[in-house]
Amino acid sequence: MKVIKKSAKPAAAKTSGAASGAKSAGIKEEIKYSDSKTTISELKAVMKNFVAEREWEKYHDPKNLSMSIAIEAAELMELFQWIKNEEAMAVDKHSPLYSEACDEISDIILYCLSLANVLKIDLSQAITNKVVKNVRKYPSDICRGDYKKPHKKS
Repeated sequence: MKVIKKSAKPAAAKTSGAASGAKSAGIKEEIKYSDSKTTISELKAVMKNFVAEREWEKYHDPKNLSMSIAIEAAELMELFQWIKNEEAMAVDKHSPLYSEACDEISDIILYCLSLANVLKIDLSQAITNKVVKNVRKYPSDICRGDYKKPHKKS
């Protein structure tokens, strides 16, 4: 579980969720996040606050963010570049590569969240729409167990 620290505030002024989780000054309290409890909206707020606190909005345009996603994806690929598939599949929480992979995957997702913020994309809706398209494009009765794209009928 990833821990993001936030500034402590008086109980009456405390904000809930991850929106306040990106505060970096005066760290006194920790908020714990997990996939089963954290929303995409909360993660987008963490990234939005992180960027705003550093006044990086001027650098976070679609071109720069999309390039950053590609660069981080290349860094993730580099981790696995020269190892055998069996070694890659054996990576677990105790492997040195695990921590590096976590960092690179996080970098990719953070830039994706930032790009979604800039373009005002509702990620849950976008993902759902894409899955619907993929279900139509790759029908399970045709694609099950086969990685090849189904042939389009003429």
